[in-house]
Amino acid sequence: MGKLILLLLERCPWLEVAVRRFLWRFPAIKQFIANAHSEKRQVKTIKTDPAIWERVKEKIKGYPIEKGDILLVHSSMDGLAKTGVSAKEVIDFLLELLGEEGTLVFAAYPKCKPYREEKEVLYYDPKRTLSWTGMLPNVFCKYDGVVRSEFPYNTLAAKGKYASEMMKDNLLDDTSQAEHSSWQFCVEHHAKILYLGVSAALSCTMMNYPEDALGEAWYVKDWYGTQRYAIESGDGIVYKTIKERHSDWYRFYAMFHSERWMIQNDFLTRNEIEGVYVGFTENMHGLAQELLRLGRQGRSVYRIPKKYRKRMG
Repeated sequence: MGKLILLLLERCPWLEVAVRRFLWRFPAIKQFIANAHSEKRQVKTIKTDPAIWERVKEKIKGYPIEKGDILLVHSSMDGLAKTGVSAKEVIDFLLELLGEEGTLVFAAYPKCKPYREEKEVLYYDPKRTLSWTGMLPNVFCKYDGVVRSEFPYNTLAAKGKYASEMMKDNLLDDTSQAEHSSWQFCVEHHAKILYLGVSAALSCTMMNYPEDALGEAWYVKDWYGTQRYAIESGDGIVYKTIKERHSDWYRFYAMFHSERWMIQNDFLTRNEIEGVYVGFTENMHGLAQELLRLGRQGRSVYRIPKKYRKRMG
């Protein structure tokens, strides 16, 4: 039944948005579903099989990932539970795959708390603030040589040849995927993306790339709110106000359809090994360019009603 519903949502983006808007209006129902799903996961006993991890590794080795590449990883250890693999084993495998000239990058989005008595200001320490994106990026950030961006939203962490270079100017922008961002660095240097234990629908932050990269040319009115951060840097605390998408726009997000669109346009290879999701985007640069082209036409992963759109000249 779950696969049938997913198939329907992939093909009917307006149905997905309708469901999302309904749950947005009735948060108690949304919370009930989330709690039921969580309880089901807690009582379920997962039988591990190391052979599954070996098959996952062989699948990854079959992707066109070469020594010296920049590889951006979206991950979930929950999604890898069947394999019985440890976070360190996964990270070490990927580092070996890329070699000394490669750069391994994890989505390490920070879980920020209020800064001391300044309740409206969030505190972010790249070296200590935990990531809500899971165990793998949290373990990765403790590796020697890992550099984590000082930008406090949609943050990346990297180890390897380009780690420092991709992070050095991140605070010059006020959005997470703009001109000086680590994301833009990955786009310009033709990085590749690996989805490990989590689907592209749930994790592909690149689908939000055009809203930041297009700036004023983004086609939706009042897209951003602002948030002030106190950021721990080498020079002490740096205060910065950034733009973050208003959370209520999420109700128009057709994420399952976006994954189907990626597959149809050769931006995603999707595999499932004994229930473990493994996906790959070889052409991050091409994906970015196509998303920008669509964004200039007023098209994106969001299904935005006309009343919220700008009048473009």
